[in-house]
Amino acid sequence: MKQYLFVWVWLCFGLCIVSGLSGRAQSISGTVYRDFDSNGERTQNGPGGYSEPGIAGVEVTAFNAANAVVASTTTSAAGTYTLNTGSGRFRVMFAGFQMGDYVSLRGTQNRTDVQFVTAGSAPVDLALNYPAHYCGVPDPALLVPCYVNGNPVSASGVSAAGLRDVLVSVPYSASGLTPPETMVAKGAEIGSVYGLAVLRSANKLFSAAFTKRHVGFGPGGPGGIYLTNLITNTSSLFTTLNAGPDPHTNLPTDPNAANRDEGAFDAVGKVGLGDIELSDDNRMLYVVNLFDRRIYLIPLVSDPPAGADPRDFIAPGTITSVPVPDPGCGNGTYRPFALKFWRGKLYVGMVCSNENLPVQQSPYVLPAPGNAFVYAFDVAPATNTLNPAATQVLSFPLTYPKGATVDGRPSLRQWYAWGSNFYNAPLGVPGRPADDLAYPQPWLTDLEFDVDGALILGIRDRFGDQTGYQNLGTNPADAALYSSAATGDLLRAGPCGPAGTYVLESGGSVCGAAPTTAGTNGEGPGGGEFYDDNVFCCHGESSYGGLALLPGRGEVVNVSVEPLDLISAGFRYFDNVTGVQRRAVEYRRTGTQIYRSDNASTFGKANGLGDVELNCNAAPLQIGNRVWNDTNGNGRQDADETGIASVTLSLYQNGFLVASTQTDAEGEYYFGPTNVPGGVQFYTAYEIRIGLSAPVLAGRSVSVANIVGDDWIDADATVANGNAVVSFTTGSYGQNDFSIDFGFNTCPPQKCIPITVTRIRPDRPAGN
Repeated sequence: MKQYLFVWVWLCFGLCIVSGLSGRAQSISGTVYRDFDSNGERTQNGPGGYSEPGIAGVEVTAFNAANAVVASTTTSAAGTYTLNTGSGRFRVMFAGFQMGDYVSLRGTQNRTDVQFVTAGSAPVDLALNYPAHYCGVPDPALLVPCYVNGNPVSASGVSAAGLRDVLVSVPYSASGLTPPETMVAKGAEIGSVYGLAVLRSANKLFSAAFTKRHVGFGPGGPGGIYLTNLITNTSSLFTTLNAGPDPHTNLPTDPNAANRDEGAFDAVGKVGLGDIELSDDNRMLYVVNLFDRRIYLIPLVSDPPAGADPRDFIAPGTITSVPVPDPGCGNGTYRPFALKFWRGKLYVGMVCSNENLPVQQSPYVLPAPGNAFVYAFDVAPATNTLNPAATQVLSFPLTYPKGATVDGRPSLRQWYAWGSNFYNAPLGVPGRPADDLAYPQPWLTDLEFDVDGALILGIRDRFGDQTGYQNLGTNPADAALYSSAATGDLLRAGPCGPAGTYVLESGGSVCGAAPTTAGTNGEGPGGGEFYDDNVFCCHGESSYGGLALLPGRGEVVNVSVEPLDLISAGFRYFDNVTGVQRRAVEYRRTGTQIYRSDNASTFGKANGLGDVELNCNAAPLQIGNRVWNDTNGNGRQDADETGIASVTLSLYQNGFLVASTQTDAEGEYYFGPTNVPGGVQFYTAYEIRIGLSAPVLAGRSVSVANIVGDDWIDADATVANGNAVVSFTTGSYGQNDFSIDFGFNTCPPQKCIPITVTRIRPDRPAGN
């Protein structure tokens, strides 16, 4: 009896194995993920916490040899999918990508969005990359403006203030009290700037003039926009806008000399330029003009001498502008500043300043009940122009209980209306001398998007740019030296509102997720904070408003007051899941570094740093895909049709051979950064040619081009001078094109099956 039982168990076990293998052989599965570094390989929990997450909502469809759909699904929250296809060979196609996403470079865990596979074989993965996510530098520099008291531009041409560093960089990986700071530009070159935008295609940086009391403008005045070469660290004036009259009065050339600069007090936020942004293709610069509250569009053109590098000859094209919409603040008190280009839209952030509210008889003013707003402009893909009909995507009140600017003072746990008088505004700091001041005024100065689509908002305290460190008031009869404390806020909003709108965090929770550990601290919307941005010593908030995000690291960099030590500034890195601080970097007040402790030359806690930007490279470009045996000659890549190996393809530009490659065992080929000298160029006309006399193609004819109507699976070649030829023009950075396919058939004349079908990829226009 035991023997029969053993045989039955063994038979059952064997059948279970066979059944399991059979089940596996009847499905196709894999993962769609974000490939931030564009290497075709997925990293999870890598060095420094670097990870590439899965992508939800991507459509995956399997077609059989008759071009019929046999299975279709969408990827899960983790980016995974399974297609129950049954056994056989199938064409798997991926669709429904988010705006701006492209298939990443070919790698061990990535092919293309059209793949030919046998059910039950290796995982069928796909890597996507939004080119703006790409950095290409393992440890990029963080670029940040710093502010030096005085006039950097002197009539005599000699200014001690102008010789000081006003734009510096530090490695992203820096940590602690002594970062290896590097000078990028001096005051005489660019003066006071805030907004930064890296022109990745040319290793250059744009910066925009900024009104800060006690700090003079560069050669371009209030509307100056500067271009800095990040290789040579040399700067020049790029162009100027009419951003109002220069409000500075009697600024000294000595950076150590105290001054009143009374004309600049109320001009902060109203004269000069705000944030600046580049379109994803690096062909349009957007600038907020604070003076007329318009967004200026500056096309970037190049007209180099013969033989010169066009990246060295960038000039402004014809400048246009559109108004920033008034959200209804009343009496013209809306104040735009922040900008962000993201997935085909330009976002602009602003606040209602409430500066028209009456000042009370006490030293206090009425708190600002007005809102902060974010609007989105649709951007035309070909021209980067803006549709003036912007859409409001976020609004929130500024009446929430924020963390105190200085601990122990309840009056400093709220925002106040923008002030125009030095002596009406300041609220003395408790336990400190009467000349230590604070008066928190909200100013939405930066926007950043996390990789999950969440919107991160940097709020700056305007009072820090109206004051200084050990510097004078505006009254000529007042000899006191004043210092101020200014702290903004760091907020997060989720993409869970109706019709593409955002919802602000509440109680440390975003879109209903579990609150972070700071969600019950009584500071922030709903009585808590997502980001725990309290300062170690004396401040309930720490933000100076500037933000940067390196995709894959899971953190946001925030320009902050006192990251590690007193009367200083630097960066704090906050976890985008838990909200806690991971590490901090600080510019210390020693020697000739940014912060000093003995005079007015730098700004202590009064917004001593501006925006922050990552110095990254442009995403590389790869083109190609497949040479296949078009068995039935219909010009379509059917599921049962195999690739042709060892076919030589040549890449030509202007009639000159650039590079050659061969198809692999699957018939795939690629031209890109590893096999094209200097890489495939952007916005460039090329030809790919296959010589028809090659022995591997003997007896085969070129399949008719473009008869299917879906460029991802049809033949593209025409015949010219003994070659199969495809002519095309590349797109922008990271816009990889894997639709260049060559079909060859052995059908007898007039016996092939020409067909015309509707587009299989409705998410992509035909011919793209």
